[in-house]
Amino acid sequence: MAQIVTKIKWNEADILWNNNPFTWDEVQLVEEIAEELDTAAAGGVPKSRIIQELPDEKKEKLIHLILRRKGIKIYDKKKRVKDVEIKVEDVELLIKEVKAFVMAENIDL
Repeated sequence: MAQIVTKIKWNEADILWNNNPFTWDEVQLVEEIAEELDTAAAGGVPKSRIIQELPDEKKEKLIHLILRRKGIKIYDKKKRVKDVEIKVEDVELLIKEVKAFVMAENIDL
C-alpha cells in the first residue's frame, strides 16, 4: 500500500498552540490518517482496511488518542496495547475533533 504523507511544516503552519490539547505529532498523525481515509473512500477501498494496515507505531498512537478522547487515561506509555479493535467511527470522530480544535485556534478576530 502506498503511503500518503501530509507534510506540515512548523514555520508554515497557521496553527496557534495556546490551549491546544494535542501535540504537533498528534495533529500530524490525524491529518495523515484523514488524508489516507479520504483517498481510500474515493478509490472504493474500505476505510477499515486502511486503519488495519496502519503501521503498528501509528496504530498504537491512534489507539491512545481514541482512548484519551473517550476519557480513558493511559498512565503507562510504554505498555503495549494489544487486541484492540479500532472502529472507523471512532477515528472519524477523532479527526473531526482535532480538525475543529485546530481550525478554532486559527480564527482571527
